Amino acid sequence: KKLTVIKFYASWCKSCAKFGAKYRQLALDEGDQVDTSGKLFATGRVRFAEVEFGANKRMCKSFGIKRLPYVHIHKGKAGKLEDFVCGPSKFDLLINKVNEYVDMNDDEILLRRELEQGQALGDTIVQGLQDEQALDLGISATNSNSTQQVFRI
Repeated sequence: KKLTVIKFYASWCKSCAKFGAKYRQLALDEGDQVDTSGKLFATGRVRFAEVEFGANKRMCKSFGIKRLPYVHIHKGKAGKLEDFVCGPSKFDLLINKVNEYVDMNDDEILLRRELEQGQALGDTIVQGLQDEQALDLGISATNSNSTQQVFRI
């Protein structure tokens, strides 16, 4: 049920090392707290995990990971929410995504996803209507191959 952030990295990657320092600080701020014996003493808002690319090449390639460091964000039944390349200079993007999703429940996330998909469908319909209108008026229109054609009545 908890928001989960997974970092994919490689031990030889300098960008991953810089990213890793910031990631560890975020995990300390937002993650579960454990004592020296590994026993949980404070529950965080987010779970953090790390996957080393070299030791898990097959899995990483199956996820389509080609650049590192890479991040997946998951939550409960909503599943994967985001995945993106996230170098040290883009770390604020990760923080913004964590803050965006951490307090949302699964139903809110699923509703938001449906609304975004509906918006995308609406945009496609509007573009189709605009293209059709351009045809009717004999105005230049751009087709799906990004070439310009002039239509006449």
